[in-house]
Amino acid sequence: IGYITKDEWMTSMHQLGTDSIHSFKQKLPMFEASIHDPDTLKEIYRYTFGYAKNKGQKCMDVEVACEIWNMLLANSFPLTVQFVDFLREADPVRVINKDQWSNFFEFVSSVSDDLIDYDETSACKILYI
Repeated sequence: IGYITKDEWMTSMHQLGTDSIHSFKQKLPMFEASIHDPDTLKEIYRYTFGYAKNKGQKCMDVEVACEIWNMLLANSFPLTVQFVDFLREADPVRVINKDQWSNFFEFVSSVSDDLIDYDETSACKILYI
């Protein structure tokens, strides 16, 4: 799993115009609001796969994926919680590849919470069976 070095953190904070805990706290509402922007969330989500998987691996451990999905998507897309529960209980896969990662975001962001508009013939259905 990736990590942020102190130099990376300090450079990023400088670019954001934060030079103290106080100024960082003042910007938190802006950071939190940005995750509700669909384009920003999608960009963060895409970046996260490469950052969170182990270096040199093409796939991410399913448990790492579940934790990230819960942190990043569960508040915006309630189906995420049900899907994570399914992965943990049924244990159909051990790893998540990049296609599965990308398709999951497309799925939860395009299907209603009650699944009324879910197309059973879509490719998403077979990814985790």
